[in-house]
Amino acid sequence: MSTSGSVLGAVLTGFILIPHLPISQILFGTALLLLLLGALGTWLAQRALPLGQLAACAACVGLLLMPAPKSRIALSTRESAYGRITVLDTAAKRYLLVNGTSQSVMEKSGGESESQYIRALEWSRSLRPKAKRALVVGLGAGLLPKALERRGLTVDAFEIDPAIVEAARRDFGYKPKGRVVVGDGRASLEAGLGPWDLVFLDAFGAESPPAHLFTTEAFERVRDSLSPEGVFSINIVSAVAGPDDLPWKALYRTLSASFPHVRAFIASDPNEGLANVLLFASAGPLDAGATNVGPRVAQEIALMLSRELRPVARDLAPAPVLSDDFAPLDTLMAGTARRWRRLLQQAMPEVLLD
Repeated sequence: MSTSGSVLGAVLTGFILIPHLPISQILFGTALLLLLLGALGTWLAQRALPLGQLAACAACVGLLLMPAPKSRIALSTRESAYGRITVLDTAAKRYLLVNGTSQSVMEKSGGESESQYIRALEWSRSLRPKAKRALVVGLGAGLLPKALERRGLTVDAFEIDPAIVEAARRDFGYKPKGRVVVGDGRASLEAGLGPWDLVFLDAFGAESPPAHLFTTEAFERVRDSLSPEGVFSINIVSAVAGPDDLPWKALYRTLSASFPHVRAFIASDPNEGLANVLLFASAGPLDAGATNVGPRVAQEIALMLSRELRPVARDLAPAPVLSDDFAPLDTLMAGTARRWRRLLQQAMPEVLLD
């Protein structure tokens, strides 16, 4: 009976309840079922009416039927197969959250990204000024593709969650010139839709990046999808010093196994030791200033270039080379994820509690 219940619970939860019902209804419904079973057990054992348990059941029914309170700042909230997708509006900014973690922030006045690292990523365009085609793996709110397309590139995007694509188009003004492929980024790379002059990997599931996109085998597939001397750019949130700085170091080592030229930079102001770290890799040299960009982007690029991370072999030794056979990225990111969530709670309490 116990084993059958476990199997039934796993199947119902994963394949029926989560894809079709809000998490709140699943929790209240589960509580109601457990209370009813408890009330039945009390009645069978004592032949007495279990008033307390029945009152708790009535409370659960009331909570199930009660309409959800209208958010002051949420434009939309949707449960997708991959997480809870929320779009929030404040006076000056619009947020895209996945499972309560901020994935994209747009300045409403100009429709541009508020993130330093997004503007710093445009350095890839300066490295290869003749680039025409780009790929973004991990669409988010579509702010990076929009910025690149304003500079004349045709940008394709791979995004696993159709709810993210819908939110980017509806709430963030994303109007792609290139292809938007809804599917797993690794599988989409295997489809051979390239080559691209620039490839950007900026994929997160809440605080954790999908490990299968950050292995030697995945990077080799990206390398094969690049044009000669094309540039591969990665964004990762990581501690930049101390025992929790292994995420960016592991990616540096893994990239170095596939590309002869690799550079890493701190691309946002560190907060309690955490920052966006951008890594660039190519078969050709990675050496250029900020050319043909606006003053704001040039400033962010210059700041990034002044904060280069230059690890030596001794620094990298504790970090593993990630492979399909061994990719403990979640474990490496554990300290970063805890700090990231705590910083979000401190910076945006009204968002998490709304």
